[in-house]
Amino acid sequence: MSKQQQVAALVLPASPNESSEISNLLKKYLYHWPLFVIVVLIMVAAAYFYLTIASPRYPITATLQFTNPTTDDKAAPSSNSLDQLDLVSQPINVEDEINVIGSKKLIYPVVQKLQLWVDYSKKNGLQTTNLYKQSPVYFSFADTNINLSPQGEKVDVIIKDEHSFLADNDSGQQRLYSFSTPIKSSFGTWQLQPTPNIKDYIGATISMLIQDPDMVSDYYQNNIKIEQETKEGAFLDLSMTDKVPARGKDILNMLIEQYRLNSQTEKFDITQQLLQFINVRIDSLRQDLNAEDSALAKYKQQQGISDINADAETAFNGGGKGI
Repeated sequence: MSKQQQVAALVLPASPNESSEISNLLKKYLYHWPLFVIVVLIMVAAAYFYLTIASPRYPITATLQFTNPTTDDKAAPSSNSLDQLDLVSQPINVEDEINVIGSKKLIYPVVQKLQLWVDYSKKNGLQTTNLYKQSPVYFSFADTNINLSPQGEKVDVIIKDEHSFLADNDSGQQRLYSFSTPIKSSFGTWQLQPTPNIKDYIGATISMLIQDPDMVSDYYQNNIKIEQETKEGAFLDLSMTDKVPARGKDILNMLIEQYRLNSQTEKFDITQQLLQFINVRIDSLRQDLNAEDSALAKYKQQQGISDINADAETAFNGGGKGI
């Protein structure tokens, strides 16, 4: 017959000193409960504002394919003019082309064509909506005397109707201006043109951030990454991040288009130079041949050497009457 053993748990009562310490600790923290509530509310509010206001950045990618064969060799290009005429089959040095694509020479025209140095936006409560390709107005400078600060200049306008808008003058007073009217400011004389979207923004406040195109070009030059897909491949991967996906896509596509246009222009210039060189050489050879012919004719005249072909033709035509 088995015996059942029971084990009783022994609980020691807390000492009066320990109970007193726990009670004092609870009273100490409970005394500051309003502070904890305020901190929690602030954190919740901050998280809400961040999720509402913060604009995420989207990854944008594009791929460029070379039609010519590629090489990573550092060999110097041929100096033979005839070799340079074969522009179609010449191999492309990938590292050199990466430097060309990421150069300011190509990025600056992209900034100008897409007008990336002006940022249009509209404020909707706590959120700000970027108006890339949707702006009701188009900003431009009316003269070349421009003095933009490194942080850029912010201009707010209120669309009054399809023909006018409200803006602050140099004195800080709000005035009514007509579109296409030059407006003098501390950073230059500017003007606004309405776009086809103007009817959708009557009464809206449009914010414009005007920045130096050179600084904007430097920004994109530092933020666009260009990498070779594979070491032996003929593909380049272009990547960047942007708050506006459509803008990032346009930037990379325009950069690729600008690169191809630049390549075609360079090939055309090289071809023109080579053709000019060939024409000069042909003219030089023609002059040399003419000079040699003249020297030969003079030598024959001095030596009394007749032209056999001319004498034969004279005899054939009955010039020899003595026969």
